[in-house]
Amino acid sequence: PSMHESRRTIKHNLCALWCSLILGLFVTGCSDTSDEDQIKENIQTLQIAVESESPNDFIDILDKGFLGNQQFNRILIKKYLILNFMRHSDIKIRITHTNIIINKSDTSLATANIKVILTGGKGLLPEQGRLMDIQSHWVKKDNKWVVKIAHWTR
Repeated sequence: PSMHESRRTIKHNLCALWCSLILGLFVTGCSDTSDEDQIKENIQTLQIAVESESPNDFIDILDKGFLGNQQFNRILIKKYLILNFMRHSDIKIRITHTNIIINKSDTSLATANIKVILTGGKGLLPEQGRLMDIQSHWVKKDNKWVVKIAHWTR
């Protein structure tokens, strides 16, 4: 094979790998994916949903009985997200730490502790920033991990 064909093959393989990774963000529950990896993928989906201002994609990862900070249900979280999308432009999330623990006695339960930096604003440097600690409790329903309870602090 010529060098040109080799480069084309490498590009094709990289493209296929990239497409597989993106598809993996949206398809969970595969038997080849560990529970911890499925939760990590869902955390990434939550991040992408906020950054792309897609509250419905965010809500899809929350359990029907979701409770956040002892007061936010799914409807209130959606309203809260929309309000923040209107108030803050170009929201970005940087996940600095993730610790996922699958419950050993009931493997359909898990806890994820996450540290994030939230920023917002147009331009080279963000206009606003905030550190947040998030503790979330996950449950596996119909072979899909969803957030049942979350608590976040600044």
